[in-house]
Amino acid sequence: MRSVIFLPLLVLVVAMFAGQVNGQPNPDYQFILGSGSVAPGSTVEIAVVFDNNGGNVQGWSWGVCSDPSAVLVEAVAYGNTTATANNGAPPDFYELNLFPDGWTVGAVISFVGSAILPPGTGYELNVATYSPVGALGTIATIDFCGQLGNPPWLVVVVVGGMSFTPVQNGGTITVEQVDSFIRGHVNGDSGFNIADVVTLLGYLFNNFPTPGCLDASDGNDDGSVNLADAITLFNTLFVPGSPAIPPPSSTCGVDPTDDTLDCGSSAGCP
Repeated sequence: MRSVIFLPLLVLVVAMFAGQVNGQPNPDYQFILGSGSVAPGSTVEIAVVFDNNGGNVQGWSWGVCSDPSAVLVEAVAYGNTTATANNGAPPDFYELNLFPDGWTVGAVISFVGSAILPPGTGYELNVATYSPVGALGTIATIDFCGQLGNPPWLVVVVVGGMSFTPVQNGGTITVEQVDSFIRGHVNGDSGFNIADVVTLLGYLFNNFPTPGCLDASDGNDDGSVNLADAITLFNTLFVPGSPAIPPPSSTCGVDPTDDTLDCGSSAGCP
């Protein structure tokens, strides 16, 4: 029984290492790296998004390369899709490695084929946190690559036990002096708690002063500050199972959404 269970896993992992059936990029599958800006002393989160206009995907792998003299990868987390791809759970096989010049990941959703990633767009597979090394004005490129690891992880998706090369869209990280903050820290102290919700409600409905960082007050990251943000922050604090607030939510970072909100001051962030 053991060999029957692990044979599909073996086939998929070999497909990730052994080479593509078709080396030409298949436009039905696209890996997309985001772009962002980061201030010295801060971090920025870059998402890997997958658009699947082909078949039922069983697994994937890639390397993401960057110049270590410009940026360093500090951590890589599951994206929203990866965290629940296996019938609400993470993949049965998941291998992540960090290197000075990038990172690799390989995933097989289900050992026994009980879960796949069907056609769809906007799948968030991973979120990588980068810190700047280069001087102000540095523009670091981050690109998918197939030379990291030993043996190297190829850039592939696996469909029906066969590997396909996806179209690969790189991104950039610009080192510049930008406002950084932690979402939810409405009252400007160093913590996230009920006082932040009270401060936001007071600003909205009771003539409290404008928070020093409106970006931090935008709890749902929709580009405006209103009652929905207070509800989002309250749920995150007190309602089990509520979605996490959007990044940056654990360390200082920049707003991944282009909006008109600003951040004049945010305690503890550059």
